[in-house]
Amino acid sequence: MPTNCNECQSFIDETERLFGPILERNGFTLTECDGEREGHECRVMVSAKIGWLLFVLQDGAAGSYLGRSDCPLPRSVLIHGTGDYGWYETLSFAEVEAGRALMSRQLMAKFVDGHIYDYEWEAGLLAERIDRLFRFLNSYDQEQLQSLMLDRIRKNEGRWD
Repeated sequence: MPTNCNECQSFIDETERLFGPILERNGFTLTECDGEREGHECRVMVSAKIGWLLFVLQDGAAGSYLGRSDCPLPRSVLIHGTGDYGWYETLSFAEVEAGRALMSRQLMAKFVDGHIYDYEWEAGLLAERIDRLFRFLNSYDQEQLQSLMLDRIRKNEGRWD
């Protein structure tokens, strides 16, 4: 994943290490990159025929998002993931597509105590579901998808209490 986004090179390298096989297999190429605060905040957008992926780093927390080919690079790393700028957070979107929760208390505890690297887990989730997720993304318009995402949020309220 060559880039001139020097501030974010370590994040790009980590993303390539974890997501590289799926990016390569699906023909993703770097589309745009933006870094701020000496690489503490990064946005890296890759594109392919299947759709676009956005990788975001914010103060050490990394995540991925799916979007259609007309999604702009967000101006900020603060993305709600429920359709802001047309981007959907991978785990939440996968839960909507699956019709069930994929995150459990046990899994969350393993992330928190460092037994499982969440960004690596997310790469595996995307690898096993990428075709289904992009088919689902392209089956609905933006308004319908945002409604489905908000329904998921309401359904999960209090789940972690």
